[in-house]
Amino acid sequence: MVLGQERRLERPLVALLLVVLAPLSGLTSCRSIPNPYGLKRGPYLQFVTPDTVWVIWDTREAEPSRVEYGPNEALDYIEEDSRPTVHHAVLLAGLSPYRVYRYRVGDTPVFSFRSGADQAQQRFRFVVVGDTQTYHDRHRAMIEEMLKVNPDWMIHLGDMTEHGESSGQWDDFFSIEAPLLATTPSIATIGNHQRDSMNYYDAYHLPGNEHWYSYTYGNARFVCLEGDGYPAGAPPYTDEELV
Repeated sequence: MVLGQERRLERPLVALLLVVLAPLSGLTSCRSIPNPYGLKRGPYLQFVTPDTVWVIWDTREAEPSRVEYGPNEALDYIEEDSRPTVHHAVLLAGLSPYRVYRYRVGDTPVFSFRSGADQAQQRFRFVVVGDTQTYHDRHRAMIEEMLKVNPDWMIHLGDMTEHGESSGQWDDFFSIEAPLLATTPSIATIGNHQRDSMNYYDAYHLPGNEHWYSYTYGNARFVCLEGDGYPAGAPPYTDEELV
């Protein structure tokens, strides 16, 4: 499913996102898909707000983290961490709401993205996909269609991979989505195929325990829940929050 329609929201919208997904039709496959930017994964953007966004990427060898960014081609700002690592997660802060920024990680091309909308913004565009698993050809085709509508951000509804324990399947997932995730900040819900694997938690930088959380974009509120169960200790989403 792809949502690419721009909407004008006259009143606050609450979306309740549950991971109850029907698989895509077609045969599964296992193959290694190279990252198009010379990295192990990424770069990919996550959890954008009106003034922050996460920039994330993986390298094959441990090295310092460095992001050059700015509102114009000069990339006047730098956020960096000198500690060598293979998993890089850099938070860019102090952004202006709903503004286009550019950034670069190492020797990658310069990408652009839009910072998050504040509550004054009533028009925005987002896309939704789920249950990609290892249906690589259909997955790639959906990403190509999403890119055509130039979304501000995206949601993945879970079951990113068939087997959450497979690091190779996660590499393939991020390689297929690389052109979209480099320019479109994302949020996600965990699916049953992730099997509560640490690969999911290592890849995503989301609020709370990353099983259930809420997210505000513009004047809309999104509640993300793991649809396989609602364990004790989960936040009590009340009628007041959901209307």
